[in-house]
Amino acid sequence: MRKVLGSTTASLVGLLSKSWGTLVLLAVVCAVPLAYFVNTLWLRNLGNRIDVTPVPFVLGVFLLFIISALTIGSQTIRAARTNPVEILKYE
Repeated sequence: MRKVLGSTTASLVGLLSKSWGTLVLLAVVCAVPLAYFVNTLWLRNLGNRIDVTPVPFVLGVFLLFIISALTIGSQTIRAARTNPVEILKYE
């Protein structure tokens, strides 16, 4: 509807992709402590004792944000660039 009213592609992409960041951040906040706890319990029972460092978690979160930004960004750009007349014609 905003595209019909004259909104720019950049503002639509910003609007459509604003909520994914909070959802991904919420998932990271829930998953990282749980993964740390489970890995610590699992590694405690192994014969060769090693410590869990934050480096794999930071790299995983960084990779998660990159992949999700590319995925969500490409879909929102495609949705923002569609011609609203074509969409409304079939409604």
